[in-house]
Amino acid sequence: MSQDGGPATPADGEAPADSTVRRRRTDEEIVFPEFYKGIFERTRAAYGPLISEAIGRIKDLDVTAELRPSLAFQTWDNPQPSFILLPFTYLATAEASGGIQQRHRDHLPAILLMAEYCAVADDTIDRAPTRSGRVTFSAKFGDASAVPFACALATLVLAESHHDERLFGEALRFFMVFHGLELWERENTYPPPAIFATWLEHRYLQATIANEYALNCAVVINDQPPWPRAAVEKLATVGQDVDDIVNIAEYRAASNENDDLQSGIVTRPLIFAVEEVPSLAGDVVEFWDHYRPLGALELPIPELQRRRAALLQKTLPLYNHIRSVILDRGVPRSIRHCLADFRSAVRESPPPLRPLMHDLTAAYIDRLRRCHYVDLPL
Repeated sequence: MSQDGGPATPADGEAPADSTVRRRRTDEEIVFPEFYKGIFERTRAAYGPLISEAIGRIKDLDVTAELRPSLAFQTWDNPQPSFILLPFTYLATAEASGGIQQRHRDHLPAILLMAEYCAVADDTIDRAPTRSGRVTFSAKFGDASAVPFACALATLVLAESHHDERLFGEALRFFMVFHGLELWERENTYPPPAIFATWLEHRYLQATIANEYALNCAVVINDQPPWPRAAVEKLATVGQDVDDIVNIAEYRAASNENDDLQSGIVTRPLIFAVEEVPSLAGDVVEFWDHYRPLGALELPIPELQRRRAALLQKTLPLYNHIRSVILDRGVPRSIRHCLADFRSAVRESPPPLRPLMHDLTAAYIDRLRRCHYVDLPL
């Protein structure tokens, strides 16, 4: 998923997107993403202790001795909870829709566990070596271990939701859709241009249902109606597009983060670049033809990264050409769409929650300022 110019080039070695201060958190301290400001920064003092409390409750869960080391690695030993903006979104929505109740605090561990499930599943499918500067579960323990661990996380989410059939239903709907989307993505890595649009639709849907789960759990507990799907779609689209723009602009691979172009991932900036320069489609196919065989080998992630780095040296002129066209033709148009989607997200939200949606979406768009895209009227 989701949730990245004087843009950097591979030689620049710029810091990875969403990097964090490299320090361990205590039971009362969480390392927050340093590049997301706005509502996420304003609410840290209030929501940070609630998230720390929820992590402590996860630590106290009655789980087997065999599962506990993996759960520790992914949760309470992790300086920064994965997809940390989701629990912030959940708590902000609770506050805006009637106030944060004890029931919201009780369900916060499930929100965090759901976010960790998304991270483990995403990182396994994407073959990601790191997340926020820390080795991923799959890279450390292997894809085979990630499968039962993801199942355990899903089971814990459902167990934490069983006392409320509405929350249980939200979790069940999420898992049923998300599982299918991840399988489809794995089977369609390095896709042909004919399915680029379908690929992007699936990508947006992943981000939509993750945000929808957090948003709807918050309002359901306050006995409010679910969010309109149209509003959540636009919020999720903005978050995903911003992450994809940052990925291409800041060149994450220079800091051992996955590079979307090398990973065979379709993004809106790529699609727009191909629409603007149709010959680019053939260049992308040629570039991906070099990388596709690596996926069939099912290599451990560290070895995969080494081989991708070696391939990049051989294909660097083609890579730089594709990236240059995306930055020149695809990114500006994507930013314009982000601004239009921002306005739609606010417009499609229930009137009492429009200020909240404005602040959530604006915080994502503001992330682009680090890429020197500063003229962003919000």
